[in-house]
Amino acid sequence: MTDHVTRLQEQVDTLFNNMNALRQETLRLAPIQDRTLPLPSTTVASSPSASSVRSLPRPPAPRAPPPFSGPTSMTFTVDVAKNTLHKMGYPGAAEAPEDNGGTHDDPPLPSPFLHSMGRSSLSLQTPPADPLWDLTKDDMIRLCRSYEEEVGIMYPVVNIESVVEHAQVLGTWMENAKKKGLAPPTSQDDGITDLLTCNLKIVICCALAVEEHGNSARAIQLYESMQAVVDRMLMTEPADVMKLPFLALVAGYRFLANEEILAWRVMGQVVRLCLELGLHRRDGLSTIRDEQSRRYALNTFWSAYVLDRRWSFGTGLPYVCHDDKIDPKLPMPVSTHAPQ
Repeated sequence: MTDHVTRLQEQVDTLFNNMNALRQETLRLAPIQDRTLPLPSTTVASSPSASSVRSLPRPPAPRAPPPFSGPTSMTFTVDVAKNTLHKMGYPGAAEAPEDNGGTHDDPPLPSPFLHSMGRSSLSLQTPPADPLWDLTKDDMIRLCRSYEEEVGIMYPVVNIESVVEHAQVLGTWMENAKKKGLAPPTSQDDGITDLLTCNLKIVICCALAVEEHGNSARAIQLYESMQAVVDRMLMTEPADVMKLPFLALVAGYRFLANEEILAWRVMGQVVRLCLELGLHRRDGLSTIRDEQSRRYALNTFWSAYVLDRRWSFGTGLPYVCHDDKIDPKLPMPVSTHAPQ
């Protein structure tokens, strides 16, 4: 990032040098009456920056408005507003000077990136730690159990026991790292974004959203730590049956966070990925050799089918999967809970 900032600064310096060269050339070729008169010698001697002031050209005269303004121009819209205000009893509205909108000849404002470059260089070099470090192992396990009671029992797309097991292993490792003063390690400054940890994070996000009724700052921080992973899975990476449960949980979190449109959008993409992998056909489902993975893939498809319809009806937007595309012999969802 330091090299990148250095290259950007060099490019900015080059642009300023080119602008100064063009300004000097314009002054040299401009008529004598358009050039600025030199300052008195006393002022030049007393001011070290007088040479730069003397080289500045006179501000250009404001451009005259065109004689005709079409109905799609800004001038036409402003004139209509002025006339309307004048008819409503504001006599000074039509004669008010246009000091809010700048002309086409106004110089562009400096880029805010250049002003904030120095302040943000430190934050770019030291990214914030993964929000998962703020949770203890007991908090992770409790939130996983809370998710299973509130959401997972209705839409079992992941094996919650495997998520809890990963939370125990990861929580123990993080606690040991904190005791040794290695929280977080330098290799993990960008966050822990493997698939198992992403499943754990999104489960925790759903549980936090349920407990805090959708407005959870901790859930938002956890989700933002894996936003780039989610975007890659949805837009660029090929379809993978192992990633579908995670994406289904992402859609569920969007709904629990009171973002129903985004939930409908993500779930629609999950259904399309299911259709691409052939999970709506028995032939496509049989290509998954592992029985447990096949069971959760089947549950993911049916959960996506139901939620796609539900959020479609709730938002008034079309759903993706129609009944005529589904194999009539496709098995029904498999229960992942032992009978009571």
